[in-house]
Amino acid sequence: MQHNLKKREINPSAVVEKGALLSPDVSVGPFSWVKDGAKIGKRVELGQNVQVEKECFIGDGCIVQNNVSICRGAILDKDVFCGDSVVFVGAFAFRYGDNEGISNATHVKQGAKIGANSTIAHGLSVGSFSFVSAGSVVIKNVEDYAIVAGNPARQIGWSCICGNQLNDIYECDSCGKSLGQLRRGSAEPGVYVHESALVDSRAIIASGTYIWMNAQVREEAKVGKNCIISKDVYVDTMVVIGDRCKIQNSSSIYYGVKIENDVFIGPHVAFTNDRIPRAFNKDWIASPTYVLQGASIGANSTIRCGITIGEYAMVAAGSVVTRDVEPYSLVMGNPARHVCYVDKDGNRKDHGERAV
Repeated sequence: MQHNLKKREINPSAVVEKGALLSPDVSVGPFSWVKDGAKIGKRVELGQNVQVEKECFIGDGCIVQNNVSICRGAILDKDVFCGDSVVFVGAFAFRYGDNEGISNATHVKQGAKIGANSTIAHGLSVGSFSFVSAGSVVIKNVEDYAIVAGNPARQIGWSCICGNQLNDIYECDSCGKSLGQLRRGSAEPGVYVHESALVDSRAIIASGTYIWMNAQVREEAKVGKNCIISKDVYVDTMVVIGDRCKIQNSSSIYYGVKIENDVFIGPHVAFTNDRIPRAFNKDWIASPTYVLQGASIGANSTIRCGITIGEYAMVAAGSVVTRDVEPYSLVMGNPARHVCYVDKDGNRKDHGERAV
């Protein structure tokens, strides 16, 4: 996107309410309306008859073409492009008076492009550098770099940061980047991300870590150095994983879990984060779970939220852990109970003898 703006240009027929905050180099086209509380960044171009509702945020370098309606509270990150007649829907409940307040704000991430006459349902996330084809009706979140089209919109391919579609082997013929490279987010040099893995651009991945097929690492998760995140692993938002950890296939690590260094988690381990789960409870609070240094959790174990698994403890395969596990303790069963103590290498100690 190219911008030739040098100073603010507001067409005389446009309305910019007093409470709106506009950067000095914004362009507002004829008959457009920017309402109180809206914030518009640098080098933004608003076309003709654009409506920007209250408390919207439009980041630097965005281009919004003619006849676009942006719902209250929507967030457009920098360098977003919206084609003609795009509509951001304000709410799912289409009744007068139902739209008071803001919940589940619509979020269009950096570099996304939305084609003309598209409709974006309320409260969705449109991923970084994704591409919404003209005339699409988007009713679910769009992944980073995804290309979607249709009514309802469905994914039809992957887009590169340079704007070209990736080929059948998930590489860009123009710049040579692969989907794995694009998905590394804030990964340091020396990180391997498989082409089919999904790593959010806001996740932090340290050097020497491998992320394998179909794994997902969500926004603001932190993964330390020299870890292995195996096939089909799910790492939720804001999860913390220390250095040299091994997370085996199909394990699920949910929001609220913190894993220290040198932890082993076997296949199909399930963490939880809600003590009283109800699908309709909107006010639930995650209960934090801690797995301390050197602990090991066997395959198919379930870890109840709100507990701590101590240093170098071992959880036997198939256990259901419902309470804290002592350091160096071996537990097993449903519910898991203490069997004996182990040393740092995992060897059993004599009955009643604690490891040092």
